[in-house]
Amino acid sequence: MAARWFVAVIVVVTVVLDVQVEGEDPMPQRDINDVIAKILGSGDSTGDHNTDSDGDDVGRRFFIFPTLGGNPALGVSFGALTSFTDYWGDPTTTALSSMLISTTFTTKKQLLLVARSDYYMPNNAWHLSGDWRYYDFIERTHGLGSNRANIPSVEMGYDWYRFHQVVSRPLWGGLEVGVGYHFDARRNILARDELQDRGSGVAGINTGSTTSSGVSLNLIYDRRDHPLNPERGVLGRASYSFYRADFGSDSDWDKLQLEGRAYQRLAGFRRQVLSVWGIAWFTRAGQPPYFDLPSVGWDTYSRTARGYRAGRFRGHDWVYAEVEYRSDLMRNGLLGGVAFINTSRLSDPTTDGHQRAAHAAGIGIRLKLDKERRSNLALDVAWGRGGSSGVFLAVNEAF
Repeated sequence: MAARWFVAVIVVVTVVLDVQVEGEDPMPQRDINDVIAKILGSGDSTGDHNTDSDGDDVGRRFFIFPTLGGNPALGVSFGALTSFTDYWGDPTTTALSSMLISTTFTTKKQLLLVARSDYYMPNNAWHLSGDWRYYDFIERTHGLGSNRANIPSVEMGYDWYRFHQVVSRPLWGGLEVGVGYHFDARRNILARDELQDRGSGVAGINTGSTTSSGVSLNLIYDRRDHPLNPERGVLGRASYSFYRADFGSDSDWDKLQLEGRAYQRLAGFRRQVLSVWGIAWFTRAGQPPYFDLPSVGWDTYSRTARGYRAGRFRGHDWVYAEVEYRSDLMRNGLLGGVAFINTSRLSDPTTDGHQRAAHAAGIGIRLKLDKERRSNLALDVAWGRGGSSGVFLAVNEAF
């Protein structure tokens, strides 16, 4: 029932927002490079075109930033974030490719190495989407369902190896079909502390090691006006994954993932965008390892459920929704701001299924890194229930 409801909503949003009216272009845009050029006295690019131009400048863009943050999952974290964008073909017929690489160390003695990519071959003949990670990680978990309180919980440590790669090919009208391979291995899974209340039953946590290895069938519908920071259009994804012992998985199990995003530019003298995001993730058959079950904050770019640490809520099924308002604080686009609310509901098959939603809300600031690629440095502060909060630093928008 939930899956049918989610699909119906996405179809309606897609039909309504796929036809949109172009707004008036704002004044010429500015980014951090313009600020640096002005400080150094090397000129001002007042005549440069804005982010609504028909084609972006050809050439690579490369940024590297030190990172510093803090949230309950990581403690204080520091490291470096690298952003790379380029066109692999004619920019008029080829979408913008991007890669994010990050190295993070934390005061909880964690190490996180991440590489995420979206590559488009010339003329969009092929689309390669990757998510590769190594974590030496500690995660506090509370059991299944979105009803779970902060106590009881247990802190688990593990080494995590991930290789996810999807290869898709366009059919027509923004529709792609593809196949993927998905590998997640966790080693040295150990409890770092004891349950505060063993009778509460934070159960089903695998210790030792787990391996999930499977293939997926994927449909992607992308009618956004830009891959990194859309202002108009829609994106829809559907993926069905088969994990099998024949592929090296510990057990046989299936999952269905649905995702929809919609963007509407609003009228006004400043650039304003209303964005909507929905995710539905269902365990369809079998029993996945505990840490491979749906969980907030464990999407590809770790941007869901800002306001909670990754892994705060976990379940067999997950339905998620978020609305974000984005606006320029300066008419030239150098600084912007966002406000957002999100909600999650996760299931626990051992209960009657009545789980209350976990809401969160927050605000953020945006600094324009590259006006041609619409790339922003994003700093968000968000709050959830039970005193949960966090500061989130990233490149580009959450969705």
